[in-house]
Amino acid sequence: MLIDNDLQGEFLLGERMREIAADPFVRRSLSAAFGRPEAVRQRVARQYLNEYFDKYESNITLYDEAGDPLGAAPGTPGLVTSRAELERNATPTDQRGVYLVNSTNPFSSRRYVAYITVPGTRVNGIGLPLGAVRVELTLKKLTSYSVLPELLVDQNFFQPGLATELSYAGYNQGRLVYSEGDFDYANRLPTSLLKEPRLYAQGVSRRGYHHLAVKGSQGRTVVVTTATYSLADWLANFSFQFLLSSFFWLLVGGVGVLLRGRAAPRLRLNFSTRIQLLLNVGIVVPLVVVSVATASQLIDSYKRDLSRTYERRGQLALESLRRQRHLLTDSTARPTLTALAKNVAALTETDLNLYDAHGELLASSQPIIFDAGLLGPLLNPQAVVALRERNRPRALLTERAGSLSFNALYLPVRAGEGEAVETDLAGHALPSSALRKGLDASGNPLYDDDDGSSADEMAMPTGPILGYVGIPFFDSEKELNTKLTELFTTILNIFTLMFLLFLGLAFVAARQLTAPLKLITEKLTQTTLTGENELLDYRSSDDEIGLLVREYNAMLTKLEASKRELAAQEKEAAWREMARQVAHEIKNPLTPMKLSLQFLQKAIAERRANAEELIGRIAQTLITQIDVLSDIATSFSTFTNLPTMRPERLDVAAILRRCAALHQPDSSDGALDLHLPPDAETGCYVVFADESLLVRTFNNLLINARQAVPEGREPHIDVSLTPVNGSKVRVAIRDNGAGIPEEVREKVFVPNFTTKETGSGIGLAVAKRGIESAGGKIWFETEVGEGTDFFIELPLAG
Repeated sequence: MLIDNDLQGEFLLGERMREIAADPFVRRSLSAAFGRPEAVRQRVARQYLNEYFDKYESNITLYDEAGDPLGAAPGTPGLVTSRAELERNATPTDQRGVYLVNSTNPFSSRRYVAYITVPGTRVNGIGLPLGAVRVELTLKKLTSYSVLPELLVDQNFFQPGLATELSYAGYNQGRLVYSEGDFDYANRLPTSLLKEPRLYAQGVSRRGYHHLAVKGSQGRTVVVTTATYSLADWLANFSFQFLLSSFFWLLVGGVGVLLRGRAAPRLRLNFSTRIQLLLNVGIVVPLVVVSVATASQLIDSYKRDLSRTYERRGQLALESLRRQRHLLTDSTARPTLTALAKNVAALTETDLNLYDAHGELLASSQPIIFDAGLLGPLLNPQAVVALRERNRPRALLTERAGSLSFNALYLPVRAGEGEAVETDLAGHALPSSALRKGLDASGNPLYDDDDGSSADEMAMPTGPILGYVGIPFFDSEKELNTKLTELFTTILNIFTLMFLLFLGLAFVAARQLTAPLKLITEKLTQTTLTGENELLDYRSSDDEIGLLVREYNAMLTKLEASKRELAAQEKEAAWREMARQVAHEIKNPLTPMKLSLQFLQKAIAERRANAEELIGRIAQTLITQIDVLSDIATSFSTFTNLPTMRPERLDVAAILRRCAALHQPDSSDGALDLHLPPDAETGCYVVFADESLLVRTFNNLLINARQAVPEGREPHIDVSLTPVNGSKVRVAIRDNGAGIPEEVREKVFVPNFTTKETGSGIGLAVAKRGIESAGGKIWFETEVGEGTDFFIELPLAG
């Protein structure tokens, strides 16, 4: 818009004009009496005004040797008149015969006019000219609503799909003189903004639009405007990426499950996940169905609206042609048809093609489409079938030109009812039967447009078909794609927002539904027979969870009652068992005491001589049995009332050495080996425990080890102390006794259990309680017939 001169175009145009003047075909056509001006114009347009000049609309006028136009529309001025007018309103360029036409609007399309005289054959240097050629070039203007097909636009100067988004305006001396597009420059862009330096650098964003200005010569400025990137656009990008990623990972997960095969049944989902999955599926499936149904309905509605729009524009174009029907029926005015087609196309903002009754192209508002071979010069056969054979008033078909798919509307051009017409638009004679074609015996029309009504046909001419009008809507596919893109973007945004919203609601719902279950689970894990159990407090007691909570609280109430009853029964059973054991232990020494006293009583009654000796021996027996009873009482008292622990720092190696020395047997009574670490004397094996309990435990285990050896076998006891992981110490006492049978191993540390003929079975139980209270543990390993190893492990004091 800001370029004044196309210098390269001027130079090329001057060269091409000289080539046209020297073209033999042009010279022969101008010199012949029956030359073909239309063929000359087509040759000039195809061979000399192609490639670089494709961005210009061309108009070629031929003149004979007298300067009169050949094959031009009526009213076309002669050569002398047109050149005189051009010299008044145009500026000569550096190329001879090439003029730049001046315009009052500084932003009008650039227009060149070039003249060249075609010289005749020269004899002795003298020859009359054969005629002249006038070429008028007008720069194609890519407006937002341009009907110019994309296939004819030089892609170096045009970006497909961008024209409908751009608005631009021209300012002359700060005053708006020209604008294109949807943006209202007069009311929405103040002229004071033209003084802003940022407008010419990076542009200015204002009220949802971005403006960028470029300065030109002679005080001219062009402002280009586009809508800024809106939130909906960002959301559309996010929605597309989100849904695409979700679908991809779902697909990958599904393929992974299928590939694993047998591993699929092992897939387990918890209750909360299943709730969320079911809720999401229940939401997404209807959402997808509604979206697809809505999209289908809207797409059909868009297509119907486009079809109606095309039909209205086609009807408008046909009515414009009917107003010039005198030109349509005049076979001598064939050159006028092209100008008429262009005028109607400009009025209706459509491209227009005129065909004769045989379907051959007569004129077109875009002849270059046919010259380039993008469309054929014959009418679509489907249109002939629909309009002539089926008598339909219109035919809307889908066609292709190269890679572009578009809709084309075809309409018949009929003569008026009762109008005497013998030829079609091309001058071909019409058959006599055509005069009544389309009428029944009563003269009524026979149109069938499948809509059940002929009211619209009644207003149309009902005479014979003179020709056809073809209106290609090259922007139809782009317009439909644009609307579908907007629809898809809107549905995508709504779907994503609703999906995320419902995803959050499903998560919250799952949390709300599973929260009572989690609370119940937590309380169930904390339920104990020894501690206090709390009842659950659930507000909504009428739903299914409330029923479960009520049952749980009832269970806790029953559990507390059962716990008290069980504690009483266990206490009673313990006392009963204790009483039985005490009775059993006391009964054993009482029997020999009774027998001894009865024997003494009998001896006194018989006045035996050794009565005093018997009294002394029996007294000694009684004293021994009384000591046994005292020992039994002491043992039970120790277990039931374990003395208070008094832990202190102790050298376990020294205590073990002292206990082993106390139980060291005679040389004839076996052996006891003590193994201590080399650093045992440094005092590094210190534990935190009760000394008396530790000594009692070691003594008990050493006594048991000696007593476990059967008669006839020499006792051999091995005592060792070893560190464990630097933080513990382990004491091992091994014997070569008979071992512990399998059936009694679980009862070794049970109170009141013993395998010896004498003893209360309390020692190992007391030892276990003492060791565990010191933070250690005690266990054994045994082999029947080979011996038993008892282990004590205690943590070292820090």
